[in-house]
Amino acid sequence: MNIQIFGTKKCNETKKAERFFKERGIKYQFIDMKEKGMSKGEFNSVTQVKGRENMADTVYFSKIEYCEVIGYGNTTSIMLLNIPEQELSYQVYDWKRQMPAIEGMQTKEINKYTWTYDIALPAKKIRNGKTGFEPQFIRDEEYNPEITFSYAIKLTDDQMQMLLPYCKVSDFEPFRNRKMEMGEEGYIGYRDEVQLYFRAVTDSYIPLLELPMDYYYDEKHIWPSEKLYRYLVKTYFEEDIKLRGWGTTYGGFSLFL
Repeated sequence: MNIQIFGTKKCNETKKAERFFKERGIKYQFIDMKEKGMSKGEFNSVTQVKGRENMADTVYFSKIEYCEVIGYGNTTSIMLLNIPEQELSYQVYDWKRQMPAIEGMQTKEINKYTWTYDIALPAKKIRNGKTGFEPQFIRDEEYNPEITFSYAIKLTDDQMQMLLPYCKVSDFEPFRNRKMEMGEEGYIGYRDEVQLYFRAVTDSYIPLLELPMDYYYDEKHIWPSEKLYRYLVKTYFEEDIKLRGWGTTYGGFSLFL
């Protein structure tokens, strides 16, 4: 029998499983979920196993986040779906430049040349045991985020029933560590001047999943992360009067073939 352990190197439960088989001299194969995801067949096999904890046949994400960046700056907005709480939230950010608090000269060596220039950097004052409880200034981030708009929707049980089929982990897992390519089959367009990132977690053994969202594909080849995003935007954002001027429009800042 070929024994496979799916997990991560730093996971305590994974270490326990490995130790169990090592102590008994049983051979096994360790698969690091951070380096290689499960195939859809492997995932379905795992979720169908009825162990001591009576694992459910279907695993859903618990939290899903879509992070949007316009241009090449900082995060512009975040859409968060909290499935256990049945809540969909959306926040828009504005990044404010902080006033400088540290001034002086800085020297750098680049390609064997030494450059000296003036600096004016933001800073924050700290006082703790490490500083002998004397105030000290340390460099702070140049820009600080401010929430300029916040909106949340409490989803009903009926809405959750419609939404859950889009959140099945088994549909997403085959895309783990996969890269999008412009010339691959099904490609129909790309996001222009905007970057969108998908991140999701479960309450199970499955590690954080991050997927790119640079390109669009036809219905046959569409990624599940894109299908869920399209459903959320079209169902809850595009027609909501409260989001006019703030909410995202599906397909905005994009070019299609």
